[in-house]
Amino acid sequence: MKVKLPILGVIYAPKRDELYVAEYGKGAFCNNLPIRVSKIKDINKAMIGLDYSKRSRNTVSKYHKKLLSEDGVTYPVTYGCASATLGLVASGKLHGYLGLKLEPWDMAAGAVIIREAGGKVTTIKGKEWLLGDETILAANPNLHNKLKEFLKFKTV
Repeated sequence: MKVKLPILGVIYAPKRDELYVAEYGKGAFCNNLPIRVSKIKDINKAMIGLDYSKRSRNTVSKYHKKLLSEDGVTYPVTYGCASATLGLVASGKLHGYLGLKLEPWDMAAGAVIIREAGGKVTTIKGKEWLLGDETILAANPNLHNKLKEFLKFKTV
């Protein structure tokens, strides 16, 4: 079985005029400058991107409620564009990202860019993210593991 891991990613966010680029093994860049994921380790200080695409409002509201709980993140944000939000995670402007049911083209470039920026990218269940997976959880390795455990209450 072939592993479906993207090796090249390009995202352009026109409103911010940011071009994110990464190639496997060569690092990640925004507008030709090297980028890294944030170093935040504390869930309570984290701002997390959240996109839910084709999930029901009931499922999404459970995640919002969990993320906004006393033990949750500082703030979950939704931009409505998974790829641009993943670029923000890669550059450390957002601390993590949770996508609940997205298409491969929404996540593929961002997965490469975040990995090359030092981040960890898996499904919400913690399996390495591959093309075809519908969920994605991305953050720096320390925060990622904490988010994965924190969100374990519900499978998608």
